[in-house]
Amino acid sequence: MFVLLSILLLTKCLTANEEMRRLPVDIWLIISSALLFSKALESSGALTALDHIVEQHLQDSNPIWALAAVYILTWLLTELVTNNAAAALMFPIGLGIATSLGVDYMPFILIVAFGASASFISPYGYQTNLMVYNAGNYRLIDFVRIGAPI
Repeated sequence: MFVLLSILLLTKCLTANEEMRRLPVDIWLIISSALLFSKALESSGALTALDHIVEQHLQDSNPIWALAAVYILTWLLTELVTNNAAAALMFPIGLGIATSLGVDYMPFILIVAFGASASFISPYGYQTNLMVYNAGNYRLIDFVRIGAPI
């Protein structure tokens, strides 16, 4: 990407001022902050604690309830961080729950993927939402109002 950008600058197809004007700094800031937040959750042990709590409460339950819990946790997490970060954080938790229940792990992996892709209430879960949020000058309440019923 930097090579192509350099070529555009050197051939004067793009000026430095135009580049800075078009660079979505706020989108880069939100995505990098979300990835740092997910890394902080992981390194602080908060996710391990959440994993133990979820496994403890779902250990003797029906696998359907466990799937629902993993979906809801993934969905809530993807509203706070990007969908990739939410999937990366919830994958080991879903896998651990499937293992502790003694069931096939594939439905848990799929439910993590579906939950991580269900970011409709906030613009932070998916990059395209951030682009629309930025370009359209929307407010967070606009996403909540339209995304909550979905």
